[in-house]
Amino acid sequence: KNQQNEQQDARSSLRQKIRQLRNQLSLSDREVSKRTLLEVLTATSLFTDAKKVALYLTNDGELDTS
Repeated sequence: KNQQNEQQDARSSLRQKIRQLRNQLSLSDREVSKRTLLEVLTATSLFTDAKKVALYLTNDGELDTS
């Protein structure tokens, strides 16, 4: 394999491992993480001074942005 393919394989493996770990979190842990992120984010000037904020649609166990 060439270096580009090896890097792609490494990224895919990392994403798969992160997805697996994320899906092992309990609903309670996910809720705590969601609330903590919201508190930290809304306390930053980058967020409060922003004219636009982009969010992603939650997918496959990702942090709920609703």
